[in-house]
Amino acid sequence: MNNNEAEKYLWDVTDYIVKRATAEGSIAAYYEQNFSKEMSLRELIFKIVDLHTEILDNEENGGDFLYGDEEFAYISEKTGIPSTEVIELAIWFYTCDMMGDDRVTWIADCPDCGHGELYEREVDGGGIYESCFECVNCGKKYPFEVILNEPDNILPLFKCVDPDPLEGLNPDNLPTYTDREAIYRFRVSRKVIELDGDDTLADLSREIQSMYDLSEERLSSFYMGKKYFELEREIRCPRLSPFDDDEPSTAGNYEICSLNLYENQKFLYLNDFMRENRFNIRFIGTRERS
Repeated sequence: MNNNEAEKYLWDVTDYIVKRATAEGSIAAYYEQNFSKEMSLRELIFKIVDLHTEILDNEENGGDFLYGDEEFAYISEKTGIPSTEVIELAIWFYTCDMMGDDRVTWIADCPDCGHGELYEREVDGGGIYESCFECVNCGKKYPFEVILNEPDNILPLFKCVDPDPLEGLNPDNLPTYTDREAIYRFRVSRKVIELDGDDTLADLSREIQSMYDLSEERLSSFYMGKKYFELEREIRCPRLSPFDDDEPSTAGNYEICSLNLYENQKFLYLNDFMRENRFNIRFIGTRERS
């Protein structure tokens, strides 16, 4: 997995963890009692998973090996989250998402058919702390310990698909606007925002935040389709963060003129994943710069 793929997956997986943690009540109840006034639940999860992936990267590059209580203590110190149970659950949910989407494949021989790749899977009905291996070829499942006790050449492979949020948005091939020198006009709720063609979606985010007096310290995203939380259509926005000054941003990489907008195209903007300030955006055309 390259850096861009890893970054995209890191952000996407927080959505899965938030939904699963909320459904099971395990992390959500703790969050409401301890962190709801400081950050969104998604931000809390992101902090845990981000540090977990940093630890994995450090280990792969020959750094210190942290496991179990050592890892939980390290993350607790960095995040201020005293509950190691919450940290453990977040990391487990992260692993479950990778299992379910075939993002974790191990190099190991299947004891039954001899195929050299095995998926990692969560055991049905076995509790959230159990997992198993499933052969990519024959589908047979084995307890985790059976494979781990086999030869030393067992290694994890990470697979990730990085979709294009702009792909397929114009199925009728309507005329698009791509003039970098033009002024692009957007109707955001009942107000109109104008931006230069070489401005970016990050600039549009800042304009909306300023116009509606929204927090710059909360996560914000554009969804280029018709649904909120559609990860394949999400373009994240930069923010001023009390936790990290250099969190990854993609909105700054999309110039307005590169969006291939067509007249009356609609998309969405979400500010603050806890309060969910939602905005409908419609592209209403261009004008020449004066």
